[in-house]
Amino acid sequence: DSWGMIVYSNFDGFIYYVERGKLKIFKPHIPIGYHKFGIINKSLFTVEEAGIAVYDIVSNRKIKSYKINQKKLNFTHSDGKNFYVFSDKLLIINDKGLTSLNLPVELQNFKAGIIQNSKNGLLFTSKHENFGYYFDFKKFTKINFPKEITFVQNTYFDGKNNWLCTTDGAYKLGSSEV
Repeated sequence: DSWGMIVYSNFDGFIYYVERGKLKIFKPHIPIGYHKFGIINKSLFTVEEAGIAVYDIVSNRKIKSYKINQKKLNFTHSDGKNFYVFSDKLLIINDKGLTSLNLPVELQNFKAGIIQNSKNGLLFTSKHENFGYYFDFKKFTKINFPKEITFVQNTYFDGKNNWLCTTDGAYKLGSSEV
């Protein structure tokens, strides 16, 4: 991160960091499973039982909490400026507070959703759907994937293009190249 810390989350959801060459657990955080965390400036954003918790990473104190619909929680993502919560709505959380946006109906029903940065905003995909949505911070635009894609394992953004990683190879969005 920008503070020079090495921070990671294990698949059990616990957050660890390295301090003076030793691995330490971030004790204030009690996870409810694996969800991506985010670091923005000196704040750590995590998912906990009560919702989204924001900690000061210097003092390890909780500074803010946001309630979310845990039953609809699909994915979390951070781009270093905002922490995104893909739930029954798109929640955008940052140092200024929380913005809540309605999602297209099809996105509300995504199972195993994924958020990734894109050239002009964010890409929303699902492991089980043959389409996704771009979000340019103003509107959602539906995109269809090549018919060959039946399962998306992960996504990647290389700074120019979004890639869909599948069981049959990697597809660059906007083409059918493998």
